[in-house]
Amino acid sequence: MRAMRLLIILAAIALSAPVAGAKPPDKSRDVALKQTAVDCVGWLKAGQVEKVRALFDAKMTEAVPPGGLAPVWSGLEAANGKYKNHGKPKITRRHAGYTAVTVRLTFAKVAVDQVFVFDAT
Repeated sequence: MRAMRLLIILAAIALSAPVAGAKPPDKSRDVALKQTAVDCVGWLKAGQVEKVRALFDAKMTEAVPPGGLAPVWSGLEAANGKYKNHGKPKITRRHAGYTAVTVRLTFAKVAVDQVFVFDAT
């Protein structure tokens, strides 16, 4: 059990460690990605799911058919109560050309961390 825990810890450290010679993050891109994540929250809330879907790459477009996002927001509210507000978006992970932005959504019953993942394009 200890060996497994150590392996998990080492894997987490390896994945979070900066790559030698890696370029520092582009701060203007980070600002844009955070804003896009907040925009996605607004679009989902407003039922404008096609605006979110327009950001998908080819693989995501194939995986999520038209209409596939429509039940997302209603499902969140059905499970968690009425939406109240969202927190400040944060860059939470960078890996293999992808950047994850997490936005905390506060609903009547609970807060949910919604993660939006963006590729390098």
